[in-house]
Amino acid sequence: MKPPGWRFTLHRLLLGLHPGPFRRRHGRKVLRGGLLQIARARRAGDGVAGAWLRTLRDLGANLLALRAGGLATGSRRFGAALPAILGGGVGSAPRRLLRSPGFLWPALVSLGLGMGAATAAWTLVDAAFLRPLPYPDADELVVVNSTRAGDHISVSYPDFLDWRAEAEGFRELAAWTRSSRTWSGEGPAEVLRGLLVTSGLLPALGIEPALGRGFGPADDRPGAERNVLITDALWVNRFGADPGVLGRTVRLDGEPFAIIGVLPPGFAFPDGVILGASDIYLPAGLAAGDADWQSRRSHPGLYVVGRLGPGVDVQEGRAELARVAESLAARHPDTNAEEGVAVRPLRDVLVGDTGPALVFLAVAGALVLLVSWANVTGLSLARLSVLRRDVGVRTALGASRGRLASLFLAESLWLGGGAAVLGAGVALAALRAAGGELSTLPGLETPRLDLRVLATLVTLTLATAAAVGVVPALRVGAPLQRAPASGDGPGGSRLRDGLVVAEIGLAVLLLFTGTLLGRSFLNLTAEDGGLTTEGVASVRLALPEPEDPRGLSTIQEYVGVERRLAALPGVTAVGGISTLPFSGAGAQSGIGPADAVDDDSEVRTDVNVVTPGYFEAVALPLIRGRTFTETDGPDAPPVVVVDTRLAERLWPGEDALGKRIRGWGLEAATVVGVVGHVRNYGVLRESREELYMPHAQRPYVRMWLLVRTEGDLAALASAVRREVGEALPGVPVQSFMPFEEIERGTLSRPRLAAGVGLGLAGLAALLAVSGVYALMAFAVARRTREIGVRMAVGARAAEVRRMVLGRAGRRVALGSAIGVAGALLAAGLLEGLIYGTAPRDPLSLVLAVAVLGAAGLGAAAVPAWRASRLDPARVLRQD
Repeated sequence: MKPPGWRFTLHRLLLGLHPGPFRRRHGRKVLRGGLLQIARARRAGDGVAGAWLRTLRDLGANLLALRAGGLATGSRRFGAALPAILGGGVGSAPRRLLRSPGFLWPALVSLGLGMGAATAAWTLVDAAFLRPLPYPDADELVVVNSTRAGDHISVSYPDFLDWRAEAEGFRELAAWTRSSRTWSGEGPAEVLRGLLVTSGLLPALGIEPALGRGFGPADDRPGAERNVLITDALWVNRFGADPGVLGRTVRLDGEPFAIIGVLPPGFAFPDGVILGASDIYLPAGLAAGDADWQSRRSHPGLYVVGRLGPGVDVQEGRAELARVAESLAARHPDTNAEEGVAVRPLRDVLVGDTGPALVFLAVAGALVLLVSWANVTGLSLARLSVLRRDVGVRTALGASRGRLASLFLAESLWLGGGAAVLGAGVALAALRAAGGELSTLPGLETPRLDLRVLATLVTLTLATAAAVGVVPALRVGAPLQRAPASGDGPGGSRLRDGLVVAEIGLAVLLLFTGTLLGRSFLNLTAEDGGLTTEGVASVRLALPEPEDPRGLSTIQEYVGVERRLAALPGVTAVGGISTLPFSGAGAQSGIGPADAVDDDSEVRTDVNVVTPGYFEAVALPLIRGRTFTETDGPDAPPVVVVDTRLAERLWPGEDALGKRIRGWGLEAATVVGVVGHVRNYGVLRESREELYMPHAQRPYVRMWLLVRTEGDLAALASAVRREVGEALPGVPVQSFMPFEEIERGTLSRPRLAAGVGLGLAGLAALLAVSGVYALMAFAVARRTREIGVRMAVGARAAEVRRMVLGRAGRRVALGSAIGVAGALLAAGLLEGLIYGTAPRDPLSLVLAVAVLGAAGLGAAAVPAWRASRLDPARVLRQD
């Protein structure tokens, strides 16, 4: 029984390219040998690219051995078998191509652009979906979140402890949260990105320290010793890779910590997993005794990673944790009644909402490659008609049809190889051009052309050689020889027309998609997210923990810094906030009316601490009431500002001013103002209602200062660092970044999709238009005598132009109709990538058809004009 599969089909197809006598004599042996090679490839566990190369290599070896007199049992190189398969035409193919520059260079450029687009797309897809994660058995790793009302939220520490104790389908569950610290005492002070982690993190990831040890169970308990794990990069940069670093004491936020381990090179968890990469790892026990960590109501930014147990898949792990969550809801109805659990594979979390854009990119790149194949195949068929005399001479001298076919296959192989070199350059240039956008997407920070991508190029080269060489190769022989001298051969014209129609259809589809994505992106840029970021700098500060429990020193220090920054030339407003909008992070709490008799009226709300100048610094509109002032101090009655959505949610149809709220540690606080709603997670995503509290009544040591200036932000940076250094010695500026760039980062996915969509659409349109031009130019050249005769018997130049343009117009119209049908069918797949535009937007469709139709007819106008300028007497005299 013949086993199914593409390898066996490939054997049969390539065997079919050989002459009939060879197939009849050796076909069974080739297929039997192929089955053995297929079995070997399966046992070796080859990937897709490796399987292609192994199959082609082994098939070539078998065919070469058969021609030499016996079936191959070894693995001779495919490069040695190729000359025999192609009948010796490989060496002379470059000379034949160079004798046809009108075919060679357009074909090379067309294929190079198509292969470059496909390679760049594959590189990104490979980086996001296929490249192995840097953890053993990474397919067993999952990320776990709590959920409420369908939203993914962070985890309460008591819930995590119960998950870890009761979920038996997991080998390990570990939690982590952000905790940056200021490193001081050795060299200049430096803010280090840090995480508080439980002891199971490294075992869950399958990682062991390169030096020393990791955290143990004692490090999870309140009052844990101050130990720290450092990354390999920090070990090299700060300690010169000294192996005696273990046990050394370093100061973090002014407190002594002992280094107990150094992590292996390349370890960067949780880079892209909710948070960015870290420099230091601290034991969770340092915070486990805090009230926020002990309360099930509190979700202090904890996230969980787990490793599934033997034989447990994601669905089973999800079901088990769901049962644990239901049990917790029954045991703790006041805190867990509305909470669920989400379990996602680590790979899915890393890719995130970038996945649909990358899938679109891969499909679009493949479509552009198909357009280039169709373009070059049409050029090859046109060239074949020109080479009719040469083919006839070779046939008269005894060349078989298989021999003639091998010449065209050899040329297409050389052409594919040259296009692969050009395509690699195009892909590299495209990746570098998109580097700014790619750097903001998880998993795509370092897409590169490596051996995996080179294997893709080799595969594309072979596929291109087959795609553009097989059709002309199959058309040589008897049917071609019997073709009339003035014609294109049986079906040749129809086949070329069909290829051009296919090019136009694919180009219309891509142009519609690119236009739709471009319009969607313009809609997004028109959104402001609720506040103004232009001319605003974001400054991250982290003060030492205050000695006084009320944090009065912290309040005064921030007041002093804001006053110094406000005095800088050009600065018009300064304000602080605990969580920067558009940063993707946030704190939440249940907020409800103070006079409510039950908890049903509570709303899970984003909560932020701000200084009085914040609302002016970001131009957040005040709807009613007032914002905070310096009179809202630590001894004043507690006050809050709410956004319009929270006001409407808690008191629908009523005025929120003067109302009192509870939650977030407040028994009763008075609403003194209502402001506009801010999309804290970016303009693409809706965010929760929001509540603001004055910093003087709830002091935070870590704040973002927003500085609005009329001057240059780059020049402001040094002044800000100077003033902060003078006001707060030993406290470095953790980050200085234009606020507009942070907002812009939330648009990376639609910007990338729009840019890639428009770029690939333009490339496909260019290739399709060049195909129309080549078809019309060739048709005019082939019909020169006919046109001369028509003009000699009285045809006008305008009639000749109408004839040529009419033929082009019919092809463009048919291709456009096919493209419109394809666009309407595929439009639904774009819903996750567009904003403010209907998937089947008629304007985008009309624009795509109009632009490509006009370009196609414009390309045909040049050959039409040339045809109308022919001199009949000269044409007939040449004939």
